[in-house]
Amino acid sequence: NACGIQAIERGDLDAHLLQCPLEEIECEFSYAGCNVKLAFEDVEKHMKECVQQHLVLLSAKFRECQEQLEKQSRENAERIQDLQKHMQICYRFCPTICVPYYAHRRKAGGWWHSPSLYTHPQGYKFRIAVNCKGVYSTHISVSMDALRGEFDGQVLWPANATVTLQLLNQESGHGHLTVTRRFRWPKPAKATYIGFFGERFISHGELSEFNPDLHTRFLINDSLFFRVRVEMD
Repeated sequence: NACGIQAIERGDLDAHLLQCPLEEIECEFSYAGCNVKLAFEDVEKHMKECVQQHLVLLSAKFRECQEQLEKQSRENAERIQDLQKHMQICYRFCPTICVPYYAHRRKAGGWWHSPSLYTHPQGYKFRIAVNCKGVYSTHISVSMDALRGEFDGQVLWPANATVTLQLLNQESGHGHLTVTRRFRWPKPAKATYIGFFGERFISHGELSEFNPDLHTRFLINDSLFFRVRVEMD
């Protein structure tokens, strides 16, 4: 660097270049946009003379970083929203509900309750209730209950729901018995009845017999299968 220091041993050259007054270096504000390259000995002078320019560059860099963070935040929010929509679609049809031991439940009477279900992730908790004997003893009865859920403080109350219940045809993948109801959904303090899908949902005869015209049979191996879809307004 023609700095005047002579006879530097090869092993000391790297250490010398770190502090040589004539070694050319970048301004320490190069990350902010200062493109000046100067000798090590001129750094202090440059820093004093260019305070205002560096402040302007830092301000611009700060705005740039802020805009990037806001853009990233918006993109993350959109990804989260898309993921929530996808999860709601995935959860739109709840797992199939099996009601076993139909003959015993018909004889004994009373209500059988499904496991607790949610309308969607972080949504409303509910269950399906089935009376295999039926309210009038000629048909099975099916209703729906709202349950206290862990997300009740995060959802809106009261709510309106469109609920579709299917009694699955076990002979084929179509011909299910489908009933859709509109329910007013109150905030439950405990298990709260919402409404009937039908006090006379389907007769015991229709339930157990094979219909050759429709190719339907709803009761096989003494078990019924339901599927439910809940869409909140």
